[in-house]
Amino acid sequence: MELPLELRDRSPGAGFTKMEMGLSPRGLPEGVHTGGPWLSPDGKDVWKPLDAKPYANAECLYPTQEAQCLKEMVGKPGFPENWHVRPANGRFWLVRPKCWLIPQDYGIENMDLDRIMEIEQGSRALNKAGWELNDTIQAAIDPDSNLLILDLSAAHKVKNPSMPGYCDEFDRVVRWYEQLGLNRMAELRRAGRKVYRDTWHKCLFEEEGEFIFTDVYASINRPVSGIWAKISGARYVEGKTLGCGTRVWTWILTTKPEPEKVLSYELTWAYGPTFPRTRREG
Repeated sequence: MELPLELRDRSPGAGFTKMEMGLSPRGLPEGVHTGGPWLSPDGKDVWKPLDAKPYANAECLYPTQEAQCLKEMVGKPGFPENWHVRPANGRFWLVRPKCWLIPQDYGIENMDLDRIMEIEQGSRALNKAGWELNDTIQAAIDPDSNLLILDLSAAHKVKNPSMPGYCDEFDRVVRWYEQLGLNRMAELRRAGRKVYRDTWHKCLFEEEGEFIFTDVYASINRPVSGIWAKISGARYVEGKTLGCGTRVWTWILTTKPEPEKVLSYELTWAYGPTFPRTRREG
């Protein structure tokens, strides 16, 4: 459904203030799609348009899929139910409490790593549900201390999400870690993905039978050997020192979840494909 471009500058009503939009981590102007959100007269809520230009020089607006995406993802990490949809002044709006951007307004020194990783978990859950973000990851924290993926105005549902090349925000997640200054985490993710791809292709051409790897773990404290480690169907790959200075002694590729073994051997999750590939998909 096409909407007139003049709606772009229409506020929700009297007393609302257009919020100043800065630059994205890539140095691009924010608010290109929707024109930017509006602050309520009491300064407590942010109203974001649920219509947008699909590209910068578009001559009309289209409804976004942001509300549908949020509704489907409620309860997943990074998707608290802290929003509602309101019609006002000829437009539909996503209304939620004013949040603090991470790290611009709320530094990561206030959070431990497990909390920060909720955004990555939410991104992976988004992809597994068949949604693509199609934009830079923006994370925020609301007044109730919920972490959230803030901007979904460019998100859309994919018909065949498991097809190679679709529904994989891996690169955006890694860039977000780098934006936070968590370069070791970014390097670990990149190295884990390379180990996964190299091992998968090696098995594809050298082995018979079915195989499927769901997760890659790094043993940072000590070498791990299949001679004594009791992880079902695991493959072990010799590690090395990463560019970030982190020593990985052994990479372990697993074929099914065994959280008690991961805890017992002090393994660190490094990578897992959104949709693990089988030999038939090679």
